[in-house]
Amino acid sequence: MTKTEAAWGRYDPSRVEPPTWLVEDLLPERATACLYGAPNLGKSFVAIDWALAIATGRPALAGHKRSRIDVGRAKAAGKVVLFPAEGVFGLNRRISGWLQHNGIPTQEGEEILRDRLFMPPGECRFDHPGDFEALMRGIERECKDLDLLILDPLASFMSGDENATQDMQLIVNAMRRCVDRFGCSVLVVHHGGKSAYSSERGSSALRGGVDALFCLFRDPKTKVLQIETDKMREAAKHAPIPIKLHRVPDIGPDGEPLHDGKGFISYLSRVPMLDPAALRIQEAKFAAMESKAQAEESAQEVPEGQEAETPQQRIDPRAKRAQDRARLILGHLAEAGEQHIGLPDIVAAFANRAKTEKGWKRTAVEGALEELLASGHVEEGPRQDDNKRTFRATGLALEE
Repeated sequence: MTKTEAAWGRYDPSRVEPPTWLVEDLLPERATACLYGAPNLGKSFVAIDWALAIATGRPALAGHKRSRIDVGRAKAAGKVVLFPAEGVFGLNRRISGWLQHNGIPTQEGEEILRDRLFMPPGECRFDHPGDFEALMRGIERECKDLDLLILDPLASFMSGDENATQDMQLIVNAMRRCVDRFGCSVLVVHHGGKSAYSSERGSSALRGGVDALFCLFRDPKTKVLQIETDKMREAAKHAPIPIKLHRVPDIGPDGEPLHDGKGFISYLSRVPMLDPAALRIQEAKFAAMESKAQAEESAQEVPEGQEAETPQQRIDPRAKRAQDRARLILGHLAEAGEQHIGLPDIVAAFANRAKTEKGWKRTAVEGALEELLASGHVEEGPRQDDNKRTFRATGLALEE
């Protein structure tokens, strides 16, 4: 019997179900997905973060105590196959950084991931029938009940031309066959095109064929890394999610962090959505940096006998006020040491300035605190009895 000769379907309201998620509001179950972006932005870190969140049952993109982003909760711990084309050495170091950040001791992390995270050896051309079937058999042998397969980067798993529609369609078809076979999701990590923010590299067959498409980019105004949902077939697209890469000490042979400066690994966290006041601070800060760079460049071209205009003369006054405000607030928090200070007390400490100086109203202070939170100079503490926020300095100094 052919497919057209089989019983035809009918509308059945009992089968209308909401989407289910591996990573809530980001990565659906039983879906094909692609994450793309420019080189060296952190695409692999995002993929590793999602993989480990699923494998451990921890929230994805964790790391900030107060995030306005209601997304990232992973399903109950599942199984992940992470296929890194560049080998597992660097991958193991990144996993160590993630475990450190999430407060999971190395030995405990090893035990948790032993039966939940799998990394195949060798190479695989996902669009080649023989290689594809060998990988499928390996998954059936090593990892029953697979939840997610990650291929990073896609170009290393293609034998065809990524610019050719028919070759890219082979990849999309293979991803779908894997989903149908295991009931899992498949995520490919891919490079961006000439304009990495606007599109992925190669044929649009990938964009058209996957269920979910994500772009990792750096916002040109705030310079903050963000994950944007370009496409979500079965649900609404989520607002862009700002994230940040951090450096932590490498792990020594004894499983303890090194503190000699010889090695660092990174982990990923999300940062809070910046409110308009904080965004203005960001924009003013980077405007000042650009102004300073332009002034230094112009100073090199001043004709003999003329005095060059100094960079300080060109600094945006808004940026200067924002920098001074952030420095004074941070200094006030630093004086309190380990004690968390309530937001009303911080505002009150600068009440006299608010009467005589521009930029010291409550909203400006709150905006400066959001900026200091996002940059890691301040951390938020427990709420006060009246549900007011509290803050303390982390000890990280502001750059001059």
